[in-house]
Amino acid sequence: MSSSFLASTAILIAVGLLGFVISTDGVSRLVHGLNLLGSYGDVFTTLKLVLLTGNFLFAFFNFTLSIRYYNYAAFAVVVVGEAKTTAIGYLERGAMHYTLGMRGYYFAVPLALWLFGPLWLLAASLAIVVALYQHDHSPS
Repeated sequence: MSSSFLASTAILIAVGLLGFVISTDGVSRLVHGLNLLGSYGDVFTTLKLVLLTGNFLFAFFNFTLSIRYYNYAAFAVVVVGEAKTTAIGYLERGAMHYTLGMRGYYFAVPLALWLFGPLWLLAASLAIVVALYQHDHSPS
């Protein structure tokens, strides 16, 4: 259920960002207000938005593959004569694609803040790394 929700959210964000890239001419005024060190070119800002859109399309693709493999695993469990290792393989592939989709979401935070400049990208990258490290290595 979470894979389908996150896939739907990713495609909505990607399409929204793509529409924003196509329709907005004054994006540079908004973005350049907080940019302290980076480039101020409109082409570079558009490239950043296209990369962010591609990131959400990557997340969408992985979440839909996750749904696909989880469905295969459900069918493999039900079908008589299907080996347990086949179902386990489908579950592992589904979990791998779910993880890749979540990594796409995590990577979207620094990419989105990169619109405001390289210092924001650096700060967001460090914050994500610290948060994920603490989450993965904290005692239960």
